[in-house]
Amino acid sequence: MATLYKHLRQSNKKRKKQYASKDRCGQVRNRIGIDERPAIVAEKTRIGATRQLSWIGQDYQGALVTIMDRASKFTLIQKVDSKQAEVVTAATIVLLQPYLDKALTITTNNGKEFAGHEIIKERLNADVYFAHPYRS
Repeated sequence: MATLYKHLRQSNKKRKKQYASKDRCGQVRNRIGIDERPAIVAEKTRIGATRQLSWIGQDYQGALVTIMDRASKFTLIQKVDSKQAEVVTAATIVLLQPYLDKALTITTNNGKEFAGHEIIKERLNADVYFAHPYRS
């Protein structure tokens, strides 16, 4: 029983340390950083500059997509089945469709659920910006 390890695959080879690599598949493509956002958005005086977040449900059951106007604090919320990019993109479009003339910019975090930002920009004619990673 003590020699079982000798018969295992690669048991004679010395283990090579694996270094962490950047997870490229998890990054949002073609993202526009918050530094390129118009300065008036940071002033929080213009209606139409929104902040978008997603909240995962208890035990990872369902999620909420929230969109809040930074100036007026007007908030839109929709419950979705998951945080998949397609689902969050569709919910964002449904929430902001009645406010096409008001939705000017959307600022969000770097979550994979916002990978559909290019579709949102095209359908709503609103620029989408991403915050710096690991900052609130």
